[in-house]
Amino acid sequence: LHVYGQPVPSGFTATEVTVRAEGDPADVRILDVEAPQTKPFRVEGVGEEFQVFDGTVEFTVPIVNGNREIDSLALDVTVRFQACDDKQCFLPQTKQLRVEVPLAGLNRPKPKA
Repeated sequence: LHVYGQPVPSGFTATEVTVRAEGDPADVRILDVEAPQTKPFRVEGVGEEFQVFDGTVEFTVPIVNGNREIDSLALDVTVRFQACDDKQCFLPQTKQLRVEVPLAGLNRPKPKA
């Protein structure tokens, strides 16, 4: 199976990952999602080239925490994708999950100047 990356022809769904912090806490920034490299793929009978991810796909979401008072952060993650094989595409799906990220051990005081 593979899933599509951008760009994707009309009628197909590219993989999209969005992350939001619960309560949008001050001094916490969620940076752009980092996706792995796609590779070109052609579907028999379709005259367009697709960009696909295949195998195990890992997306990275950098988080910058400038708030020393937060011990943990609840993240709402949404993943939208359409899985296909070389003969058929399945219906697009959206999966949602909540992840509790421990931050207390990562919070360090700023070095004194």
